[in-house]
Formats: sequence, C-alpha cells, structure tokens
Amino acid sequence: GSDIWTSESQVETRRASRDVTIAKQMVLSPRIVIEPVKNWVTNVDVNYILNNDQNTKTALKAPQVRPNGEIIYSPTKEATSYRPTMNSNEYLSPTVYSSYFRNFGKHYASIMAGYQHEVYKYSNLLAQADYLLSDAIPAVSTAVGTKTVSDQIGHSATQSFFGRLNYN
Repeated sequence: GSDIWTSESQVETRRASRDVTIAKQMVLSPRIVIEPVKNWVTNVDVNYILNNDQNTKTALKAPQVRPNGEIIYSPTKEATSYRPTMNSNEYLSPTVYSSYFRNFGKHYASIMAGYQHEVYKYSNLLAQADYLLSDAIPAVSTAVGTKTVSDQIGHSATQSFFGRLNYN
C-alpha cells in the first residue's frame, strides 16, 4: 500500500481534516424539605448547570498523486487553517416556597408563598487562523495568514415572588 492517494479518493485530505468536540456538563439539583411544625412544609430547590464545550476544526495539507505521477498537496499550504472555539454557560435557579394547610371541620384552608431567582451567563470565544507554518503544531500562534478572533459575553436574570390561597 501507499500513503499517497489520488485526488478522486480524497482519503488523505479527509484524514488530514479534523473536527474534535469536547463537551463537559455538570448538573447539581439538591432539594431540602423541612416540616418544622405539623402541616407547615418548606421546600428549598437549587438547580445549577455548568457547560464547558470546546471545538477545534483543523484543515491540514495532504498528498495526492496526479495521473502523471506528480505529487501535489490539497489543500494548499496557504489554505490550511485552525479554528478553535470555546463556549461556557452557567445557569443557577434557587427556589424557596413554604405552605401551610389546616382542616376546620368540613372546611380546608391552605396558604403558600415562594420566591424564585434565575441567572444565566454565557461566554464564547472563537478564533480562525489561516496558513499554518507547520501541520505538526496547528495553533493560532503558528499561523501567518489572516487571524480573526471574536467573543460573545452576556447574561440574563429574573426574580419572582408567588403565592396562593385556597379555601373549601
């Protein structure tokens, strides 16, 4: 066998191109239920989610043989590229609510009150670097062509109070 492929097969070109994704997620959802007095129940819920994702796309040169036996590289050295991205987002939502109920003969009464807070934060970093000096060390710093870097940072938050009164 040979490590050199024809331009029709594109085997080496595909082998030299990489798309690697690493996704990490942590989820915490503890809940505490307290009943300090009969029929009075307090709940504390916390939801926390953290995502950290990385993706790297690399286009490196690969050898091909033309019908006349000439070895060419595709993509050309100038068209090689490295594109890393990093995305992180965090969600936090604590909820606290308390309820009390009581029966009065044939009647039933209950009251509930609570609070919820939500916070969402995100941060994304994207880069693209063209014309890699070396296929052995693909990185933004080893490229001599056009380099583009962008980022996105943001957040949102809500707070709410809620309540309910029931009587039969």
